[in-house]
Amino acid sequence: VSVLYWSYGASMDSHPPSWSGNGAEHLAAFGLTSSTMCRLSLARPQSETPTDVDAVELARGLTRNFSLREVELYRSRIGTEDAEAIAQALSVNKYIEYLGLGRNPCGTHGGDSIAEALKANQTLRTLDLSWTGVGDEAAANLAESLLVNNALQRLDLDRNSITCDGAGALATAMSRNTKLKFLSLCGNRIKAGGASFLGTAAALSHALTTLDLSGNGISEPGMFSVLHSLAHASPSCALTTLNVAFNHVGNAVAMAALTVANLRSLRELNLESTGLTASASLDAFGKALACSRTLCNLSLAQNPAIGDDGLRQLRGGATADTKCNLRYLDVSDVGATAQGLAALEELVAGCPELLTLHVSRNNVGKNGGSALATLVSVSPRLSFLGASDCGLGTAGLEKFAGGLKYSKMSLVGLTIANNNGGASGVAQLLPIVAHHGEMRFLDVSGNDGGSDALGRLPDVFDNNPHLPWVALEDRVIVNRENQYNGYSNIELPDAAAPWPPLCRAPTDFSGTTPSAGFASYSIAVGSAVKRHSEGCVSPLPALLAHAGKPVRHCTVWDGPKFRKVGPNLSSARYNQQVPDAAAVEIENNLGGLMVTDDQLRREFNRLDANGNGFLDASEVKHVYASLEHYGVRLTPRDLERLVAEAGDGRKIDFDQFCVLYLKLVRA
Repeated sequence: VSVLYWSYGASMDSHPPSWSGNGAEHLAAFGLTSSTMCRLSLARPQSETPTDVDAVELARGLTRNFSLREVELYRSRIGTEDAEAIAQALSVNKYIEYLGLGRNPCGTHGGDSIAEALKANQTLRTLDLSWTGVGDEAAANLAESLLVNNALQRLDLDRNSITCDGAGALATAMSRNTKLKFLSLCGNRIKAGGASFLGTAAALSHALTTLDLSGNGISEPGMFSVLHSLAHASPSCALTTLNVAFNHVGNAVAMAALTVANLRSLRELNLESTGLTASASLDAFGKALACSRTLCNLSLAQNPAIGDDGLRQLRGGATADTKCNLRYLDVSDVGATAQGLAALEELVAGCPELLTLHVSRNNVGKNGGSALATLVSVSPRLSFLGASDCGLGTAGLEKFAGGLKYSKMSLVGLTIANNNGGASGVAQLLPIVAHHGEMRFLDVSGNDGGSDALGRLPDVFDNNPHLPWVALEDRVIVNRENQYNGYSNIELPDAAAPWPPLCRAPTDFSGTTPSAGFASYSIAVGSAVKRHSEGCVSPLPALLAHAGKPVRHCTVWDGPKFRKVGPNLSSARYNQQVPDAAAVEIENNLGGLMVTDDQLRREFNRLDANGNGFLDASEVKHVYASLEHYGVRLTPRDLERLVAEAGDGRKIDFDQFCVLYLKLVRA
């Protein structure tokens, strides 16, 4: 046994009585005495009652265990004294790399103990202290530890009581620490002063790649200071992800424009609900965006004052010669109408790499259907479109379906929920989906399609082999097995149902360890999934709204199991269980060859840039070039011959790729 997950869950009554009470302690003891256990999770994210864990016994076991690498204690009632015991074990343990203490009442003194242990521990890579009640004193002690700790790379301090003083101490440590890559302070009270300190430190840091300052009550002057520091950052600044959502940016977005233009490392920027309006400052941001070659993910959601005029300003810098590198764009709830979507077309057309577009919660009306179809047609690589709650009505949904009918689309995911499209609108859309044949996610709930749509689903499933289910209504989710049960007899899939797929992450978030028990989406979603999925027997309806969101590394709660979701939306295998990263055996073989199905799948998805499920000859050549040939290489003609034999001469699928790889290795 290399991985142990213990969950009480809804099926607790089916367990023998001896499992109640101290059952978790017995399992923990088993894990701590095992010489092969590498991950121990005692999390209980779905139930209202946290897990009871004897932390003292756990700490004693940790001092004697040499195999554990990850310990997850999310919502395990770890108090101050318990945290002190775990800290003592941490100070002598030289193997644990991940410690999750989220949602535990550790308090300031517990945080102090953990911080003190970090001075001695040089193996811990990730520490989750979110929702633990730590304040400025604990933050200052953590900062002091970071000055001498050379191992910690990820520090999560979300939803605590840290203010300007604690943020200042952390900023001082950041400027001198060379290992910390990820710092999250979401939902604290650092205000403008603390944000200014952290912005200056991030601009000088050579290591920090992710900074989350969302929901900290930062005013416009404070945001101006942060963005000004980053706009004039040192050339060695490594920051790739900046989250300032739910603060007040306002006219400081003009400085964000300068940041986008000057900070070449920046890949992801979240400006959700930051008080943006149609203004000259937004126009400057639009011009910087049109010329950016580095920014990949941008969220402007929940800024209703942007409106149609603001969208016109965003596309103002777009010309036939400018090519933006955006791959993810969220303009949900920005007060747009059909005219605003028409203005967005020019910006989208200037983003040839765009994979995901969200325009939900904009009242575009019936004329917006044609505009949505046009957005799909001008985006050659668009994989996911989110257009829920857009007020399309029957006429709008019919126009959307009619526009898609004659357009060449690359969509593999579509949510068009809550548009009151009626049976007629849904009936016109489903044949288009069936004919497309590449769909992997479809949500048409909230359109009153009802039982009339049910009869069209067999064609949809037959022609889309990778489509696991279709959401017709909020509590009616149809899959291949129950599609013939009759509309009134369809039950909501349980927690074992495939989860909504996630869009491809354009930046490298590999190597991050997720917190257990919830989907760890990127900053564009934050902790919303964690909150929504808790307490749900089937979290599927709650997660539908988060489909198509960018992902770093996702492990989602699945009752007594965990399932990892791949970062590629177009992957047909996202609903299959795979081993946790910590439990995967590392294969050492001559030449570093890929020897497992998972390794081959990851390589195939990496090379499948457009997500269509096929590789062409040029992409296969990259694989061959990376192999060790020991002085003997195939000629280009021989390589083309092998590709032609494996596929149709122009492209190959995954199974053909595996066979071809074996031939290339032997060659």
